Amino acid sequence: MKKEGSLPVLMSLSTNNLLMEGVRRIDEMSYFREKLPSGEVILEVSPEVPPKRLEEKESKVYFLIDGKRTVRDIGRESRLGEFETTKIIFHLLQMRYIRILEQAEMVRGLKPVDVVEALHQVVETFNQVYRKIFTAVRNKGGEEELRSGLDSFFGGSTGYGDLFKNIELQDDGSLPVKPLLESLEKLQTQNKSDFLYQALNELLFFEMFTAGQTLSDQDEKALRERLNEIFVKMKR
Repeated sequence: MKKEGSLPVLMSLSTNNLLMEGVRRIDEMSYFREKLPSGEVILEVSPEVPPKRLEEKESKVYFLIDGKRTVRDIGRESRLGEFETTKIIFHLLQMRYIRILEQAEMVRGLKPVDVVEALHQVVETFNQVYRKIFTAVRNKGGEEELRSGLDSFFGGSTGYGDLFKNIELQDDGSLPVKPLLESLEKLQTQNKSDFLYQALNELLFFEMFTAGQTLSDQDEKALRERLNEIFVKMKR
């Protein structure tokens, strides 16, 4: 899923479009992940196959490939985002203009304590959003329905059951950070940071979909505007 620059755009869509766009992107990213298993893949150019012709975005990505930058680095520096960058890199790989060098560590150059802090910040950022959604739904009397739906979500109906197992939503609608990261640590997954982000993003889609069944169009629009403000700050 595209991690940088995409959420504010998605928040401007209707609830149904938000959900469908998320599903589409998840399906497409699953296809690309067969070749590029995570955003931490490092690539290099193929000197024996110089590109004959590149589109503007392809050129921007191609000339950032140096055997050191990861897919995520390139997405950030090109300002295209990881999702769009992944699609372009996939095409460049098919053309044999570039090749995979290696899989970087989850967070390069960080000490273990820094990795935990980085993951902690990711959860806290999403928690800001969850609190806003929960408050808006609670004020309209939809708390019971939302909690019921989240019980099903946490129970494993979306493929993230192992992460959310025994996780209980807090009174303000946020997730308990420490138990969630302890659950993440136990998982046998190739890239824990990617998995966490995808799970939290999936939860966001679910909450927005559920909120749309409780809120009026005007309330939902006001909520999206407040969420946009949070995501704009997240990009800085």
